Amino acid sequence: MTGTLICIFSLLFWTQIKAAEVLSVKGQKVQIKLQADDFLEAQEKYVLINEQKKRVGLVTIVSVGETEGQTLLIKGSTKPGYKLQLWTPPAASGSRKKSQNQNYLGISIDVMMNQLSLTFGSTTIAMKGQSFGLALAYQQGLAAEIKMRYALGYRSFAVKASDPLCAQNSCEISVAYITAGARLDYFLNDAFFVGGGLEYLSPSSKSSSVLNTDQIQSNSVATVAVGGVFNSQIPIALTYNHFLQNKDAASSYLAVQLGYLLSF
Repeated sequence: MTGTLICIFSLLFWTQIKAAEVLSVKGQKVQIKLQADDFLEAQEKYVLINEQKKRVGLVTIVSVGETEGQTLLIKGSTKPGYKLQLWTPPAASGSRKKSQNQNYLGISIDVMMNQLSLTFGSTTIAMKGQSFGLALAYQQGLAAEIKMRYALGYRSFAVKASDPLCAQNSCEISVAYITAGARLDYFLNDAFFVGGGLEYLSPSSKSSSVLNTDQIQSNSVATVAVGGVFNSQIPIALTYNHFLQNKDAASSYLAVQLGYLLSF
């Protein structure tokens, strides 16, 4: 019943606004003619409609009298006889706000450039390598500018180097991790963000020609990220990630992260 009354009121109000029309134009000042039942308020904005029913300008109400009102032309053009219709913000503004607060579920792929510096007394072996990661991601909108990203997945970490300290002059470390993490992203505008977070890594398989595999344990990684979300569904980020528990084996990786998100 309430919805029906609102609809009827809206239709009546729309008809009344159409009755207002331009009486005279002097520069940016536009005098308008009002009917007795017209209801206009100061500071409201109205669209100017020409004889072909096209929108040609925009005015704001300065003052309203019983039969005439004074408006100021904001943009476009006008002339006597043009009608007034109430201006409403573009629908895109509402869509943008809704998009900012939506939650997303998706997947992400990391291409990683790894490095590890292994110290034995006064000797350090610098090791490098490439690997990848996969994750199921959930993005929660906490505010227009702030989003929390949760991820559960798989990540490999592989490095190698040539050094006489290792058997056959080949030093290698390869670990497969099950991962769980969270990252808080702050959006600088509609697309670009900076973020930071933590990820927990639990080894599911490991091998090494330079370390005892018992020394390779669960670890935590601190992450900083810069990136963007394009078309509201395609996040791309560059992340720097540092292992927190590796005392004698300083480890980190740089990753390019590409994802795909679906809203729900």
